Parts: sequence; C-alpha cells; structure tokens
Amino acid sequence: MRLAKRRDWFRPMHFIKNWAAPQQSCQSAYRELFKEVLEDGLVEAIRTSTLSGLPMGNDKFKREIEVLTGQSASPGKPGRPTKNQKN
Repeated sequence: MRLAKRRDWFRPMHFIKNWAAPQQSCQSAYRELFKEVLEDGLVEAIRTSTLSGLPMGNDKFKREIEVLTGQSASPGKPGRPTKNQKN
C-alpha cells in the first residue's frame, strides 16, 4: 500500500531559497501599501474580521463560505445559551 504520491513539482530548497526577498524590494512593496487612501471604516472592518477570524464580505459571500466549510461565517449570539425548559 502506498501512502503518499510523490510530488515532483514540490522542491523545498527552491522554496526556501526564494522565501526571503532582498530587503530593498520588501521595503518598496511595503511603501506601495500606503500610496492609496482606504475608505472610511475599511481599516476597522479588516481589523474586526482579522481579530474575530471571520471572513469579510457581503452576506452572499459569507453564505458561500459557510456552504464550502460547513462552519458559521457570522458572529454568534453573545453569552451563554439559554436552557430549554421542558414542562
């Protein structure tokens, strides 16, 4: 029984060698990030999405993510769940 298929396309040394770009190109790429002004609230939306671990997007996009992952893509109701009373 063969557990894993050989992957000729994966060359770890090639990946490691190209991992660190020269410092100058990293700095210029970082500067490019600040050339455009972001819309009001966009930075906060990105921050909230990042901290919560939930995707950022419209409701249709979030539903698609939920279908693909089988997990909720929206924040849940805060607090403890209510107990169901059976009488």
